[in-house]
Amino acid sequence: MLSRKRPSPNLGLRFAAPSAPAEEARYQVRLGTRARNAEGTTSYRLFCVDSVPIDRLRIDAASLPYARSVDIESSDDGRTWQTVSSGTIARAHDTYRAFIDFTETQAPDWRIRIHDGSDAPLLAMTGTAYGLPRRVVFDARTAMQHRLIYRNLAAGAPQFDYAATHTNAPNVPADATLSAPTRNPDFVSLHTQPWSERHPWLLWVSLAITVAGIGTIAIRTMSGDERTIEDERNS
Repeated sequence: MLSRKRPSPNLGLRFAAPSAPAEEARYQVRLGTRARNAEGTTSYRLFCVDSVPIDRLRIDAASLPYARSVDIESSDDGRTWQTVSSGTIARAHDTYRAFIDFTETQAPDWRIRIHDGSDAPLLAMTGTAYGLPRRVVFDARTAMQHRLIYRNLAAGAPQFDYAATHTNAPNVPADATLSAPTRNPDFVSLHTQPWSERHPWLLWVSLAITVAGIGTIAIRTMSGDERTIEDERNS
């Protein structure tokens, strides 16, 4: 699955959400170590959803019965957290609520905070995340190999005319399979590029300062020559 919020360099590819309603993709969430907080809440870090946009979370527990308020939180740095959504999970008699919906969000760090009050923390927690899948659509060339290059977070969003030229295309896209991912040997990290290439704006600033300095010197030289000529005339 690829994210439209994190564009990557590609070879003639188009990143898009499907135009027709599609079944949501499901991601099995791994819960981290339980943390018991002083205010009567329990929190779990959520893993395996750090690189995909999601809009629904299902939380189940083996403890029966239960009814707890929960907060779904995300973070960009693992330190500052913001609430994405709040809701209630419950399982008692004929009541079952496990899903919490929210606006599609993508973040590197996730956690769930469960308000236990005076009750003991829930046991054997499990989680499942859901999100709209993304598809890569392109024209496959006969007798040619195709590569998918992704995960360069410094790359800008690609701009192609594919969507405009294939709006009424009669052919139904065929599914393609991917081989095991390998590291791109031609990739050069931004941190290993020459300093001047990582900061090209500094070259323009230096050039502007140089031009301004030369101009100032030229003006002062001309002013000095004019004063010298005037002194010679007065003498």
